[in-house]
Formats: sequence, structure tokens, C-alpha cells
Amino acid sequence: MPLFNDLPLTKPEHEKLILGTAKFILESSILSRREGILALINDGRNQYDELTGKSSLEVSDENLPLSNEAKAIIKRIFQALVDGLESAEVFDIAFYSIKSSQKLSADEGEKLALMMVAEAACGIQQGVHPRIVFTKIASMTGDDFSSKLFSVFETWEDEIIKKRWPPKELEPSNAAFDIRSFDDIIFQAESVIKDVVAENMDILASALVGAETEVKNKVMRCVPPEKREEIEKQIAEINECSPESQAKIVADIKKCLEGKTLIDPKSALQVLDGFLGDDK
Repeated sequence: MPLFNDLPLTKPEHEKLILGTAKFILESSILSRREGILALINDGRNQYDELTGKSSLEVSDENLPLSNEAKAIIKRIFQALVDGLESAEVFDIAFYSIKSSQKLSADEGEKLALMMVAEAACGIQQGVHPRIVFTKIASMTGDDFSSKLFSVFETWEDEIIKKRWPPKELEPSNAAFDIRSFDDIIFQAESVIKDVVAENMDILASALVGAETEVKNKVMRCVPPEKREEIEKQIAEINECSPESQAKIVADIKKCLEGKTLIDPKSALQVLDGFLGDDK
């Protein structure tokens, strides 16, 4: 159910603000979904402080021009999130902060940006997938802006994931990249998934049978358009998921993330032993 019944109309001069707010929301949503809401706290600061460019988000006033009043409200909303308040309480704080602010009354762009943050915060609190959160806030922005936002979603998602969780060859640590199950594909960059899909087209359908809808949709977006109908048909004809196929794809993603060549089928059997565990 929508939190706000009346939305301000967007204007061309609001473009930088609306797009900057949407990207900030997407990164916050991905971070929370991947590492938990407490990940929005960093060294004693909450995610609001990313607005000032003080940490890795690098969303500065130049990219997201907000008044001090608007920043204070965003800080209040995120503080409510990390304090563990229920989504209804988070929304109440956001709603009354926006409605009661005299200084925001004349700025329709800022009011809409704050409404987007409020909607997103409630979704983040409920654990809603970042794509759904982004779809909702993009739908609030009107025809022109929403089409722009939908067109850049995958690019932004890929950029955010690479920046916060870069491939291991770019990191000083030798620890394995955190992909432990087929469902973890949802957190991987689509550029990586596309490479793995291309190498595993023959087993892809057997890996996707019974997969979570979000996982399946993300993988299918990485399938060449001319092959999607064929893969969907194969999925419909296969009765059971193949753990071996899933394990092979997971292993190949790990190899891509580590900057290595894709593993051969024999090596995948070793990964399968750990992937299946005691369920073999």
C-alpha cells in the first residue's frame, strides 16, 4: 500500500536530485540486503553520512544537491532504521518530518526525494529485494524520470557491486569471495553472470528448475535474447533441479571473480562435494 497519496510533479531541473537520490537508495538497499541493516552503520556513522562523500559511496553535494533540512530528515530516517524501529514507525517519522517542514514546502523536488527515501527505508526495513525497492521509487518519479531510472538500473547495480565487493584480484585479501550457494547469484554483477551463462548454456535450464524467482530472473536477463525462449522451454520440460549443474555454475562464478579461467567439469565435482554437504 502506498505511503504517500499525493506526489509532487517532477520537472527537468530536478533530474540531478532525483537520479542522485535513486542511486543512493539503490546502494543503501543492496548494502542492507547483502550485509544486514546494521551495515548501514559505519564507524559510528549511519548511511546518511555517505551523502557528504565521507566514505565509499562518494555521493557528494555535487551529485545529490540537498538542503541542510532535507539532509537532517534523511539522517533521522536512517537512524530510525539502524535503531531497529518497525517500518510503520520509520514511516511515521519520515511522514511527519516531511509534512511539518516549512522550509521544504516550496521545493517540490526535495519533497519527492524525501518521499522516495521514506518508501525505500520501509522496504529496506522489511528486507525487500533491492530491485523491488528501486522499481517502487522509480515509479514515483513520473514518466520521463522513471524510464531513465529503469534504463540505468542494471548499470548502477553492476557498478555498486563491483565497487563494494570487487573481484578478488583487486583486493589485498586472499579470502574466497562470499558465494556459497546458487541463490547467492543474486548478489553478483551481471557482467560475471553473462560470462558464466555463455559457458554453461547446455546445463543452465537444469540449474534453474525450482530456483528462486529473483535468481532465475537475474540469470535469464544474462541469457542472449535469441536463446531465452529455448531455455524457458527446457525449464518447463525438466522435472527436477540438478545440484550438479548449480554447483558447476557456482564454481565458475567463483573462478571468474578470482580472475581465473572457468573450471572444467571434473573440477566441478570437487566443488559439488562441499556444495551438497551432508545431503549427498
